[in-house]
Amino acid sequence: MSVYDTMTPAQRSARARLGAHTLHSQRDGGELTAAATAASMARFEREVDPNNELEPAERTRRAEHARKAFMLRLSLASARARRERKACARPGPAPLAFPAPMDWHQEITGDAFGETNEPTPGQLRYLHSLGYRGTPPTTMAQADYLIDRLNREGFAVPLHAVEDEP
Repeated sequence: MSVYDTMTPAQRSARARLGAHTLHSQRDGGELTAAATAASMARFEREVDPNNELEPAERTRRAEHARKAFMLRLSLASARARRERKACARPGPAPLAFPAPMDWHQEITGDAFGETNEPTPGQLRYLHSLGYRGTPPTTMAQADYLIDRLNREGFAVPLHAVEDEP
C-alpha cells in the first residue's frame, strides 16, 4: 500500500503544494517548462511551414501568430460553452403563489368567522430565512402553506433557528 492511499485529498493537495513551492524556490520556472514550450512552438512552426521553406525569423513570427490564434479559439470555445451551460441551466423553483381562496380555506383561516389570524412575526422571519421574497402572507394558513412548500423544495432552515418575539 502506498503512502498516498492513506492520505486524504486535502493532505495530498498540501503535499503537492509543498513540493511545487520547494521546486520553484530552487529552479527557474522558464527552465522547468523550456522543453514543453519548445515542443509547442515546434508544432506551430510545422503547422505554418510544413515544408520548411520559410526563413527562421518569418517561421517563428508566423508560429507566434498561429499560437495566439489557437489560444483565442480555445477562449472563444470556452466562453461559448459557459454561455450554453448558463442558458441550459436548470431553472430555479417555480414562483410561489397563495392557494386559491376556497370555502375550506376560509374555515381553516378563520375568515369565515370574522377572525383575523395574521401570521406571527416568527413565521414571517422563517419565510424570509427560507429565501421567500414574495408578497407577505396575510394569514397564518398562507404562511404555513408557503413554509411547507419551501421545506418540500429543499430550502429548509431548522425551525428553532427562528424564534418568535417575546
